[in-house]
Parts: sequence; structure tokens; C-alpha cells
Amino acid sequence: MPCQRILSLSFLRIAGTLALAIYLGFQPVSAEVPNILIVASADTAIYQRFQSTFRTQWDRQNGATVLPPTVFLDDSGLDKAGILADTDLVVTIGSKAARIIAGMALDIPVLNTVIPESVYRSLPETRQHCRRHTAIFIDQPVRRQYALARLLFPQRDRMGILLGPVSAGKRAEINQLQSVAPRQLTVMEVTEDDSTMSVGRDMVTTADLLIAINDPVVLSRENAKWLLYVAYQKQVPVIGFSKTYVKAGAAAAVYSEPEQIARQSAELARNWGSASGRCLPSPSHAKYFNVTINHAVSQSLGSSLHNEDELVRLIMEQEKP
Repeated sequence: MPCQRILSLSFLRIAGTLALAIYLGFQPVSAEVPNILIVASADTAIYQRFQSTFRTQWDRQNGATVLPPTVFLDDSGLDKAGILADTDLVVTIGSKAARIIAGMALDIPVLNTVIPESVYRSLPETRQHCRRHTAIFIDQPVRRQYALARLLFPQRDRMGILLGPVSAGKRAEINQLQSVAPRQLTVMEVTEDDSTMSVGRDMVTTADLLIAINDPVVLSRENAKWLLYVAYQKQVPVIGFSKTYVKAGAAAAVYSEPEQIARQSAELARNWGSASGRCLPSPSHAKYFNVTINHAVSQSLGSSLHNEDELVRLIMEQEKP
């Protein structure tokens, strides 16, 4: 009996030691926080707001002792030698920074932010099994503007969109929306040789609501004001893409602030840094956004919804998979 007890105790000690060794040998090792370099197109307010929020979010998420440094391209040039050797991920802010970094052909993953989808699509492609560059677009998906239009003006059945040379790249997205949209959605294109005023006048007589997509040809400063004036004269609401356009006379707009894109960017970088393989996700539109309403204009055109936060919630509900 004593021998059995001794053997039992010895076995327990050995088993315990083995279990401890296994635990210590196989317990998960915390992933290292990746080193990030932020490259901003200029030292302006919009880019300062992004980098400040990104750094705050990064510190909050990771407790980083060293925050990502920022290079502002209007302060200094940047070449391959200026990219730190231990940089794991480059985050660009704005189109200029995206183009310059793309032209360097770095062997470093790149996240492009605060960039129109059209600019990102024009960058050189990299055909690699593991995605090495991606983007968060500043422009909104057409379906989001369409959802806002339906919520604000449910009685409007004929919606119109003007496309130009730059925004023509959204044709595929619009075609997909047209295939499932319960409302009539008419698209007219403005080429370099067309008159925006002529095509816009035709659209206003055809549609009872306009979805304005940012395009430098269609919506130059002069054309944008003219289109808002003609649309309001015809009692046609315009759903825009910025607070500025709402102040100018659009009924409402959906848009993403730099802080919102920075928040999403920090989340993406954190998830990427902790993932095995470190392949970047596909480019996407910003998932965080605001709605602003021109209450005087929207009420005069028949809208009864005025709670902007509620509209954001309703649109997000519609976007859930």
C-alpha cells in the first residue's frame, strides 16, 4: 500500500510537470504590433484630422509606446530611402501620396485612404496571390445615396444620375443597383464634349429626384450651383455627397469624415497585423458615415424625416449582410 501511494504521488508530480511544460511551451505568443508609416499628401487640416485620429485609435487599440510617424509631402520629398527599413505597413492619406507610393513599387503592404475610387483604380496593379495594397474610398457607394433618397422621399419614383468621364467607372455598380432597385433609375452620361447644362436640363425633366455623384466635369463649381438651382426650380430634390453641397442647396447628403475613415483604417491595420499571412482585404467604401439634411429644402420638397442619426441607423440596417 505505501508503495502504491508513493508511485501515485510520483506519477502526479511527473504528470503535473509535463502539463506545465506543455502549457508553457504552447501558450499563445502575443503578436507584435506592426510598424506603420503614415504618408500624407499635404500638411492640411483634413489630413491632420486623419493622422491625429489614426494615432489616437492605434494607441487605444495597441497601447503602443511608439506612435506611427507621419511624413507630409509638402514639407519634404520622399523616396525609397525615406521609407524606414522596419516599416511593416504604409498608410497613405490622399491621392498625391497614393500615386507617389504606388510609383515607388515598394515591397511593403500599402493601405490607401481618403482617396476617390477612380484614383485608386488608376494606380498600377500588382498581381500577387496575397494582396499587398488596398484602399478605403472617400466617395460613397451609390446604393447608400439611393437608400437615403428612398428614406427621405418615398413618394419619388423616378431617380436620375449624371455620370461624367471620371464617375463613369461607377457604371457597373449602378447597373447592379438597377437590377434590384424597386424605383426607376435613369442614367445619363456627360462627355468632355457635352454641355452639363444641356444634359442636366434633360435629366431634370425626366427624373423627380437626382443623385449627385462627384465628378469634376459634371459638377464643376459653376455646374454644381446651376444644377442645384434648376433642380429646385423644378421641385426636384438632389441627394449630394458632402456637407458643402448641402449648404449650397442639396436636400441631403451622405459622406464620411476623415476621422471616420481613420477609425476604420486603424481597425483594418490592427486586424491585418494579427492575421496569419498578412494579406490585405479588398478595397472598400468607408463603413462609417454621416448624413446631413438641408431642413429648409427637404421640407419644402416634401420630406418629413429630419433625424440625421436615425437615418444613419436605418441605412446601416439595410447594409447588413
